[in-house]
Amino acid sequence: MGFIQNCGMHKTNYNMKKLFLYSENKLSHSLEFNLNKKDMSSTSIIILIFIIIIILILFICFGKIDDVVKTSGIIRPNVNISQIKNITAGEIEDIYYSPGQHVEKGTILIRLNQESLFLQKAGIETQYKDAQSKLWGLQEI
Repeated sequence: MGFIQNCGMHKTNYNMKKLFLYSENKLSHSLEFNLNKKDMSSTSIIILIFIIIIILILFICFGKIDDVVKTSGIIRPNVNISQIKNITAGEIEDIYYSPGQHVEKGTILIRLNQESLFLQKAGIETQYKDAQSKLWGLQEI
């Protein structure tokens, strides 16, 4: 016993605090209970940020991005291409070339419906005759 008394072991029996066990319902408002409780909101926020980072990395690696550039300028072909325009408008009856075919100057490319041209010519001739008769009428006065 002398050794125990010298170490101070016999005094610890008198200095020990009593331990009390309480149910969780009684401890729900205590500071110790709240500090020992696991906080799931911070864990869920960290998991959410981690998932967002993973989605961004996957999008950067596998996502398709369209680049759109707006500018003004002139587009020129690699070869010389001539644009052909007809002097008179009309309905096309026949086409004597195929797209991309090389043609020479003076080659007939299309044939227009001549009936509409003849009708236009007749209308213009009657307008011309009416204008001439009005002019003669004015000259006689």
